[in-house]
Amino acid sequence: MTEDTLNTASDLFDIIAKIFLKINLLTKTTKENIYRRYWSSIMDVDKVVEEKFQFFDKREKNIVYNSLTPSDLLILSLYIDESDPYDCFLILIYLDTHMDFKKSMKRFLDKSATIQKGIFIFKSLNKNGAGILLPRFASKWAKKNNITRATCNAKPFSLIKNFLWCMDCGNIEVDHIYVDMNPLAKADIVDTDEEEHSPFRIVCSPLVDEQPFKYALENVDGTNKFFVQDYPRETQNVVIKRISETIQYAREVNASIVFFPEMMVSPDNRAQIVETIKDGWEYTFPKIIFLPSSEYKKEDNWKNEVVAVNDTADVIYAYNKQRAYQHNIVNAEGEVQEVYFEPIYPDNKFTVLHVNQIGRIGILICADIFDDEIKANFIGKYDLDIVLIISYTGGWDLFDRCLTGMNDTLSEVIVCNSCAAIKKGQNDNVYPVAYYPFGHRYRDGNFKKKCNNNCTGCAFCIEIKDNYNENDSDPIIQKKFIEGG
Repeated sequence: MTEDTLNTASDLFDIIAKIFLKINLLTKTTKENIYRRYWSSIMDVDKVVEEKFQFFDKREKNIVYNSLTPSDLLILSLYIDESDPYDCFLILIYLDTHMDFKKSMKRFLDKSATIQKGIFIFKSLNKNGAGILLPRFASKWAKKNNITRATCNAKPFSLIKNFLWCMDCGNIEVDHIYVDMNPLAKADIVDTDEEEHSPFRIVCSPLVDEQPFKYALENVDGTNKFFVQDYPRETQNVVIKRISETIQYAREVNASIVFFPEMMVSPDNRAQIVETIKDGWEYTFPKIIFLPSSEYKKEDNWKNEVVAVNDTADVIYAYNKQRAYQHNIVNAEGEVQEVYFEPIYPDNKFTVLHVNQIGRIGILICADIFDDEIKANFIGKYDLDIVLIISYTGGWDLFDRCLTGMNDTLSEVIVCNSCAAIKKGQNDNVYPVAYYPFGHRYRDGNFKKKCNNNCTGCAFCIEIKDNYNENDSDPIIQKKFIEGG
């Protein structure tokens, strides 16, 4: 990126990106001083900015991305180069407050490629290469007046409501997909802060307590590998039936998202599940369904892949597990004799779903969460509101410690584990579902549900409220027994 590139501003999106970059390159202490100065100030930001720049029309605050002339943009760009970062921050606050988000959204969709009806893949709003500028869709439970200095330290641009900006994410490649979920519910979309939204609901199911696949352990070229050989038909019939029942349950409780554990179905059985979804085309919910992941070989490469579809079963995207599962062979004394790994390899490709009223959603598969680079460059940089984690694990202690250490992400983290990985009577501290409400200020800790010893199939509904106050009751995780098999 050259200096000439940064000085070129073709519209206000480039200006916004340039300010983001200038502030992001500052030290942590300098950023904190900017926020501290802003909080303690009683100045009228509108008045300060409009007195400096006469081209911002005081009578018309609905600014659009192309409101300024090239000469005005040049004046603004040079001012940003030469001025104190705090003064630039005030311009950013001003533009974030007064730019017409709906018209900005139209520009965003104009630059997007349509995948399916209501599903778009898009690039950055800015052209000057100063990082990636994206629309920020606020979650229904977004903190209203609870943005603290600690929040800004964890997410430096938390004060900016309408735009998300991030630098290059190293070796990983990230696609951004916008899913149009309007209307999310016939009566749930409310634009005023005075009204309370109904809870946002996510449904998941651990599905079965019987191992859904057969596997083999082999040494390949000096490396121990763990290979999935087959998905037995009898167990697959039960899995498919319970998936169908879970989706129906999600329709009954108006859940917007459904997801399942990893390694539960073969690729061929996805077609049956898709037909189940298509049969319910007349339903409003659910809007996004993450099918159970499947581990299989494709063109000499192994994948552990989860596919996301919409309410009419159109594929939104597929995600491949990045970090291989470790299978330990333990002797009678409890010592690890041999270690086997999944034969998968990372492709470093991730996807962020941008959803109006919900925010940003990302999904990871089991051991992915142990990777610090994934957590920093995917969850952290893209400010994910919801992180879904699908797993097949009996090693919950390490898993739980890793997730508890994510409390600075400010994301709602929900885990769906398979009952098949829980050895009844032995793994008392392994859970089929867990909710870590890190996105809520007053909800430290986590909330888990245990499985029954006699598994007949169940599903869980997690309610994410608008906001939790200090004296509120714990988050609600409802359990429902489902039929199937």
